Amino acid sequence: SSAPAPGRPSWTDRVDAVLTHKVGGGLAFAAVMMVVFQALFSWSEPAIAAIEAAVAAVQGGVGGVLPPGPLTSLIIDGVIAGVGNVLVFVPQIALLFLFIGLLEDLGYLPRVAFNLDWLFKKAGAHGKQSLTMSMGFGCNAAGVIACRMIDSPRERLIAILTNNFVPCNGRFPTLILL
Repeated sequence: SSAPAPGRPSWTDRVDAVLTHKVGGGLAFAAVMMVVFQALFSWSEPAIAAIEAAVAAVQGGVGGVLPPGPLTSLIIDGVIAGVGNVLVFVPQIALLFLFIGLLEDLGYLPRVAFNLDWLFKKAGAHGKQSLTMSMGFGCNAAGVIACRMIDSPRERLIAILTNNFVPCNGRFPTLILL
């Protein structure tokens, strides 16, 4: 691409002017996070349903072969159901990493970190933590895993520890019950 004419801002400068603006940057962040959250839940739903169906089929198959009893219950309701409950998060986490990688490659994450750095500095953290905490609302495990993008070990530790205070979808039913 050619260089912009003298005195004219480049394409990147114009994007930066919007994405790092106090109001425009916040609105852009809210819009991007809304799209990411919507995509995480809606796009992963078919894969989650397929995993749940496969787990139910395996449970039914094992239940048809083994005689009723405590060992069968342990295998079906404990081991198979437990593994299935972990596997249903794989599609969302895979999509989350896809989106984080895409946003990182597009150069959006440094702009978000720049916008929110002033707020997170007050807590001794880095602006990069804003994305990890936003992802923590969907799943704390994914939010903590996203902390890998924070360069400083001290700030990464702060992000990991504070991300656990963000109420994720797994905690909402428990909090509501309490």
